[in-house]
Amino acid sequence: MDPDGQGLGPLSMPHPANSGGLFSHTEGPSKELFWTSVLMPIFSIPIVVLRLWTSKRVVNKWHVDDTLIILATVFAVLFSVDSALNARLGSGDHIWNINPKSLEILLKSTKWGGLPVYNIATVFIKASVLTFYLRFTVDVYFKMCSYVVLFIVVANAIVNIVGSAILECTAPGQPACHQTILIQIVSAAINSATDAVILLLPFWLLRPMKVPLSRKIGIAFVLMAGGFVFFVSIFRLVSTTQLDDNLDATYRGGNSLKWSVIETWSGIICACMPYAKPLINRYFPHSWAATKQDSSGSERRLATINMEEGVNNDQPENKGVVVEARKASSSRTASVCVPRDAILQT
Repeated sequence: MDPDGQGLGPLSMPHPANSGGLFSHTEGPSKELFWTSVLMPIFSIPIVVLRLWTSKRVVNKWHVDDTLIILATVFAVLFSVDSALNARLGSGDHIWNINPKSLEILLKSTKWGGLPVYNIATVFIKASVLTFYLRFTVDVYFKMCSYVVLFIVVANAIVNIVGSAILECTAPGQPACHQTILIQIVSAAINSATDAVILLLPFWLLRPMKVPLSRKIGIAFVLMAGGFVFFVSIFRLVSTTQLDDNLDATYRGGNSLKWSVIETWSGIICACMPYAKPLINRYFPHSWAATKQDSSGSERRLATINMEEGVNNDQPENKGVVVEARKASSSRTASVCVPRDAILQT
């Protein structure tokens, strides 16, 4: 839409003489997108480093999900760089304020840069969370469910990348652009759905555990941390649906891109959160102990899933371990078998 509310076709979009040159868009939503793309990695990368330090130096055990989160971070950085450049090119600004050369570069940058690296980063983030879950169970059905979710995530990314690459969207308002946006909306919906499944999967792990409810809740929050990005993905889905049939696509697209950046880095942060406990236990034991002394302190903190035990998972006797849970005031015990090397303290 133009300032007067009239529709603009791809051939009738005004480009005023005073429209900025390349990389000249520094105000409004473009500015918000730029600083989001810059600040999110600055805030998130130290958290990733702490998570990797915890795996290497505190837990003394490196897992596949650690490698996957490194790959996710690399592609997230590339996505942030592309998004920051797109902000300077005009993403987030009204289309009539963008000169034709900037618009051409912006569309190509999104198609060949932003979309692929965003989808690849998303795949690695979710793969990291799912492989983290798989360390907690020998349940065949849970593993099958996790692999199905991962397959959907990978397939969704491939369809998004390939579909957007095939369609020739050279100016907003074209049929190919409408189809590209439709692909983005469907992909965002599937993305949110898989996030919801990942958020709820830990309940499957906790169901057979015969431990007090308060313990289950504590463990649930640790395990579910990787899925909390679901709530951010909903905001991105809403912003993506607003792109459809909107010829001022660069203006709305900036908001969608901003939420994509936030979603990517939020996913990485959430995937790192379960590693906070062993790190705090090692370097701030008294502060953590203080938080454990609540009004129900009579409950013994057994049956905790301990990441700090380095166990060789290749040995048959270490494939699983029975963990006991008991209250100080009772002699009752309950047990549940979980993989020993994947155990987290809560």
